[in-house]
Amino acid sequence: MLGATALLGLLGSVAILSLLDFGDDTDDCDTEEGAGETGETPTTVEEIILVENGTDHSGDAGRQAYLFDPEASGGIGASIDAGGGDDIVNLTRLGGGIGLVGGQVAGGAGNDAISVEGEQSTLSGGAGDDTILGELLASEVNGDGGNDSISVVSGPSDASTVNGGDGDDTIDGSGSDNISLLGGAGNDSITTEGGTPVGTGYRISADGGDGDDTLTHEVDVFPLTSQDPAFAPAFLTGGDGADAFELRLTSDNGVFSPSAEDPDVFETDAAVITDFEQGTDTLSFDLSGSLAGYSVMTGTLVEDTDAGSTEIILRLSGGSLPDQDVRVTVATTGLSWDDVSFIGTQPGTLTPVAA
Repeated sequence: MLGATALLGLLGSVAILSLLDFGDDTDDCDTEEGAGETGETPTTVEEIILVENGTDHSGDAGRQAYLFDPEASGGIGASIDAGGGDDIVNLTRLGGGIGLVGGQVAGGAGNDAISVEGEQSTLSGGAGDDTILGELLASEVNGDGGNDSISVVSGPSDASTVNGGDGDDTIDGSGSDNISLLGGAGNDSITTEGGTPVGTGYRISADGGDGDDTLTHEVDVFPLTSQDPAFAPAFLTGGDGADAFELRLTSDNGVFSPSAEDPDVFETDAAVITDFEQGTDTLSFDLSGSLAGYSVMTGTLVEDTDAGSTEIILRLSGGSLPDQDVRVTVATTGLSWDDVSFIGTQPGTLTPVAA
């Protein structure tokens, strides 16, 4: 039986979750006569279901909230099929517990809100405009049908995969070391950041799939002390449709090492764009953010006809700071600066492909 403190904490979690805006306000409200000028009354959670190791749960057409039992260590092998309704699943670790391990969560029909910490698990939103948040290792996330919002951080272990499915999905894999993001059919927006450690099986990749997709990759241009150069670029694929690739240059809070081992020019392999179609797709560099004293001085195009690719090199200079080259490889030849746009500022000198 739950103690008073645990029960109060549990009810507090449900109260907070039920007030969160997980999509269109009208989706989370039932209309009722006499409920004020708008005629809307917030939908309430009909049942609280506690989850622990090895438990299986099936919901109905109502709105259930699934939470870890406060007295449980986690949810090894737990399974949830929430069924119809706008359900809430909040399986975040309790007091350093293990989270959801080897488990399954299916939101079913409805605009579900799913938040999970764990590993080797499968999360599915089902039909509807779902919101899925995950801090995961070696897991699979599927938005399924609907305009879903998915944000997943996948740590340095076996890769997690995210598939938005049909619909205009918003997918964010920022902060991940090893992750594969697929938009699926629809006009999707996918965000990634940074690089991934070089090693077998490590990769950050984003694929828009069918539709007019936007792929945004954020690049840290401030090398840390004793920066490990063994980082691989992100791989960005637009898929079918008129896709937009945007590279955002940002700065972290790192400092340069004064050691003699530091190179005169830091080199950052930021991204590989695997399928750029000139005249259809667009490519931009957002230089409007703070670059920690850096200025983008030059841009150079270097074509490799044997590889069928063109490298874009942006040279950053910052007074006493070491210079830095940010490199983006585009899988096409014949690229010119007319194919590239800049947001915020533009390099002082743009050098085309050598004749």
